Amino acid sequence: ATILREGCLPLVLKSIDFHDRNIQVCTSAISVFRAVSYDFSNHWIVNNFKATASVIETMKVNQESNEVLSEGALFLQNIVCNHEILPDAIDLILSKGIIPIVAHAMSLSSVDTKFLECACELLGNLAFDYNISNEIGSHSSSIEVLLGILTANSGVVSTSALIALKHISTDNGDNAVRIVEQDGIRVVLSFLEGR
Repeated sequence: ATILREGCLPLVLKSIDFHDRNIQVCTSAISVFRAVSYDFSNHWIVNNFKATASVIETMKVNQESNEVLSEGALFLQNIVCNHEILPDAIDLILSKGIIPIVAHAMSLSSVDTKFLECACELLGNLAFDYNISNEIGSHSSSIEVLLGILTANSGVVSTSALIALKHISTDNGDNAVRIVEQDGIRVVLSFLEGR
């Protein structure tokens, strides 16, 4: 309440605008909104300040930064996990093109496991919305990237990728077909045999 009353949140957003390529500033600013967003009752604050749009834009500008992308993915997870999420928030996430950004970043050789885990969980949580599930399947390399993670990684990251694939294909026949067409059955079975 004090942070809100003193006008700190607009200042945080201004810091992103003025220093949009400074990794430390952007990571810290997103962390502020991530902290606020853990309490779903605070999401009206996030909406009023248009923080979601700012975070996504910052992720676009800093697509090579694991730190910014990880914080952004964690923030967006908090937003999409709210069972009372507004349709406007879903539309915003779709219109801002976060899926291709995340999928591209996941495919980079420089990406770290923390971001991969966050990204897999974000895609899996986004897939609960049917329209976003379609977007994940049809307009990006997400399925290919997730299957690649199963092939190349182990532990929590691969488990997160498997869960994301499950959510993407649940009640979505088109995505299930896409997974099969990309040899997903063999990849998943090989992964499970290795476990």
